[in-house]
Amino acid sequence: MKKSLFITLFFISIAVFSQEKYKASDYSLPNNVKSYNTFIYKYDVDLGKYFVIEKHIRIFEKGLLKYDYVLDNYLGRFSQLKKFEYNDQNQLISIEEAEDFENPQYYPCQDFYYEKGKLTKISEIFGNKRVFTDFTYDGKGRILKEKKYQDDKLVLSTVDYHYTSDKNFTTKKVVFINDNSRKMVDAVYQNNLKISEEVDDPAAKISYTYQYDDKGNETLEFDGVTNLDKHYVYGKTGAVIKSKKTLYDDLEFDIVNYFEFSEITYEDGTKEGSRTFDKDYAKSFNMSVLSYDFVDDLK
Repeated sequence: MKKSLFITLFFISIAVFSQEKYKASDYSLPNNVKSYNTFIYKYDVDLGKYFVIEKHIRIFEKGLLKYDYVLDNYLGRFSQLKKFEYNDQNQLISIEEAEDFENPQYYPCQDFYYEKGKLTKISEIFGNKRVFTDFTYDGKGRILKEKKYQDDKLVLSTVDYHYTSDKNFTTKKVVFINDNSRKMVDAVYQNNLKISEEVDDPAAKISYTYQYDDKGNETLEFDGVTNLDKHYVYGKTGAVIKSKKTLYDDLEFDIVNYFEFSEITYEDGTKEGSRTFDKDYAKSFNMSVLSYDFVDDLK
């Protein structure tokens, strides 16, 4: 949710390997999709209304994501535009970023390298540092290890994979915080979905469990104390067009409910869904709010 916090959180991220979602099929959309736009709403107690806290605009060409634009208001107005480039095999090879949607000045952000059709290296720029992630595979083409390191060879993290079958495996991640401290993350995956995770770092030890719906979208995160639930409404192709997500807000140090509404536009001009706040959908969750009115002042 908090795109503007991404760089800060990058080095302590506990997520294991995942590629960018850049194909229409990654969103359960067909190749003739033109755009997939999502507005995220949050309730403001002082305002007494829901307001748009983020706009996410995705533009596709021939079934591949070409532009990804985010405008949010988490810590003040923030915008980011990404442009995606591909090789002849429709593999993602680079991402460039800009801040201005109307007159973008792009600069390199990420480069992707392949051998024998497999992603073997990602190169990313963070400030004045270049960060690399290397991937190695077994004879079946399954990822065995990933290593993230800076251009000065300082290792930031490693992840080892152990398989019981192609879709069932465990991962052990080590995040090197400094010379004397590290974070350990052990996760279990079934059918390529993370069902449990144990985080052991200098601050705390926390165990998480996860549940999913039949489309593979997460519906519940439980840390032993708090349930964070998610609900979805799907369109005709299986893409999410409405959702309600309960998440922990790192800025407010509290649990916050977000509503997301999406509009899909196809190449022939037909549309599905809407970006407008759906009062009836929100009311179905019996939210403790004064009003289901909304305002969009994020321009």
